[in-house]
Amino acid sequence: MTLPTGSHNYAALAFRANLERDPNAFTITDEGITKIEQGQAARRAVEEAAKPKVSIEVELNKLRIQLFNLTQNAKSMEQRVNDEAGTVELLEKRITEAIKAKRHCEDAGNLVGARSYEREAQRLEEELVDARERLVKNQRYNVGTGRELRTWTTEHGPRLKYLEKEVLALRKAT
Repeated sequence: MTLPTGSHNYAALAFRANLERDPNAFTITDEGITKIEQGQAARRAVEEAAKPKVSIEVELNKLRIQLFNLTQNAKSMEQRVNDEAGTVELLEKRITEAIKAKRHCEDAGNLVGARSYEREAQRLEEELVDARERLVKNQRYNVGTGRELRTWTTEHGPRLKYLEKEVLALRKAT
C-alpha cells in the first residue's frame, strides 16, 4: 500500500489495513448485538448489587430539601414579578407626572423647564421599555418555576407521603 502524497488521513489508511486483514471486523450482526446487550445487562446487575442502599430517612430528607428549594424558588420568582410590575407602574406614573409638569412649564412660559421635563420623560420611557422586558422575562421564569414545582409534586409527591408515613411508623415502633 502506498501513501498518497500530501494526504495525512491516517484513520482511513488504518481502516483499510484492518479491513484487509480481517474483513469481518467491521461487520455488525444480530449475534454480536445480543452478546453486547447480555454483557451490559450483567454489568448493570453487578452495579445495582454493589450500590449502597439508601435509608428511608436520607431519601425523605433529600426529597424534602428538593421540595423546599423548589418552593422557595417559586416564591422568589413571584416576588420578582411583583417587584418588576411595581417598577413598571411607578415608571408609568413618573412619566405621566413629567408630561404634566412639562405642560405646566410650557403654559407658564418656562421653556427651559419644559425641555428638562421632556428629556426626563424620554429617559423614563427608555427605562420603562427595559422594565417591561424584564417583567416579561420574569413572568416567563415564574411560569417555569410553577410548572417545575407542579411536575416535581406530581412525580415525587406520592413517594414523599409514603416515606413520611414509613418514618413516622418507624419512630412509633422505637
